[in-house]
Amino acid sequence: FQAEDGIRDIGVTGVQTCALPIYGELTARILAEGSLVRRGAARAGEGAARLRALSTAVLVREPEERELARFAEVQRSSATPEQDVLWALLNSPEFLFQF
Repeated sequence: FQAEDGIRDIGVTGVQTCALPIYGELTARILAEGSLVRRGAARAGEGAARLRALSTAVLVREPEERELARFAEVQRSSATPEQDVLWALLNSPEFLFQF
């Protein structure tokens, strides 16, 4: 199944469901103010550079242009954009099921 935005629905197995509490703790640690990921993003600067740093830290790759555009939308519309972007990256199928 391929969604409109290009994200694949790959389903979740019982083993993966058992791992979700571990990811919950990981997510909380990464989202915490002063975490290594957030400090690295702060050093990168603002705007696209910061978003690139977040994506690279979590997905170990540069974000695509369409991802940068979506991240920029979140940055403009959210009270907590950095946390929202990190949460989305950490809960993406690419992160959950490939790392």
